[in-house]
Amino acid sequence: MKTSKYLEERIESFRKIIDFFKNGSNEQKIIFLAQIDFWDWEMENLIFSISNFRDRAKAWRGTDILKMLEDNRIKLKDSDFNRLRIDRRWQEFYGREYGEPASISAPIADMNDVVNEWNKFLEIVNKKIISEKEIKLYNLKVDDITKYKKNRLEI
Repeated sequence: MKTSKYLEERIESFRKIIDFFKNGSNEQKIIFLAQIDFWDWEMENLIFSISNFRDRAKAWRGTDILKMLEDNRIKLKDSDFNRLRIDRRWQEFYGREYGEPASISAPIADMNDVVNEWNKFLEIVNKKIISEKEIKLYNLKVDDITKYKKNRLEI
């Protein structure tokens, strides 16, 4: 089964962000901490995209797209609607070998790797940066950053 190229690219981009901060100087790690709410939001957004992919992927299969459009009260021009309806019903009737789109899944294993990297990076930052010396030096107000840790997704 193929995985979503779009989600693969987003995961890889986020992995590069983690690597940038992880391999950077202490100052870069402190900048990460200053921006942690933003990066946490980005991580949550990526997890959400992976988690609800199955529902969104229905648009690529059979007549599900017609129901999704109807549920969202989106009306196509009659010619587009009829063409789409015929194409989708034809694909359902004749099956994949005659043009039905291949099943595509979310890259959950890759996402779980990034979740592990994220959590390890938070541990590194917590141990290496959040020390009394750094707190005083940079005048930081620090909460427990382990609250930003993420759970792995179920496969």
